[in-house]
Amino acid sequence: MDARNLLRFLVYSFGITLVLLATWFHFPTSLTNKETLNCNIYSGWCISKNRFQSSNPINKPTLSTLRNQKPRHESYVPHHPLDPLTIHEFNEVRVIVSSHPFFKSSNGYTLNSIVLEEPDKELVLKWKIGQPLLPRKASVVALVKGITHTLIVDLSTSEITNHETRSPSSGYPTMTIEEMTSVLDVPLKSNEFNRTITKRGVSLADLACLPLSSGWYGTPVEENRRLIK
Repeated sequence: MDARNLLRFLVYSFGITLVLLATWFHFPTSLTNKETLNCNIYSGWCISKNRFQSSNPINKPTLSTLRNQKPRHESYVPHHPLDPLTIHEFNEVRVIVSSHPFFKSSNGYTLNSIVLEEPDKELVLKWKIGQPLLPRKASVVALVKGITHTLIVDLSTSEITNHETRSPSSGYPTMTIEEMTSVLDVPLKSNEFNRTITKRGVSLADLACLPLSSGWYGTPVEENRRLIK
């Protein structure tokens, strides 16, 4: 055996000896001893051992249990300046807008969109975890008598800090659920539409209509109208 192989053999032997000594001093002497189930004594290996030997295995939550544990979204609070608006903040926006003189005097209006008004990027980059959150604001799109209004609501002061009116020819707010459901029966009132359905051998009772936004492309036929397909 040359010197190189001898040195390699000695290194391997020394390593194996260290492993055996460490196992001898840390491994329990008897697997039947109840102390072997005590994680306070043998914390380094009790997880894998108890998985097979413990008479009281860890009770993992079942899928049905996890499904029944409904999250409490009402208790959510923002932790970062870019966190989305919470349910509590949505309710705050609704109260602030409804108490504003303009909307309070309106016979009816819809809040088509409520999203976080993101703070300036420079302020977000300077913000550190543990610091107070930047002022929370909401960007609101409302529709009043066919006119689109865009608002900035400051939740820290409970005020509308910006209120602008959009031209009817520059698009329109997102469709609401009420608007989409109100047009579901409109196609069935068209005799021509009904003929095309029955001609294909489909019963009108089995027909379901899906309302979708038709988009806005700035054409004259779209001006001052809310269209859906």
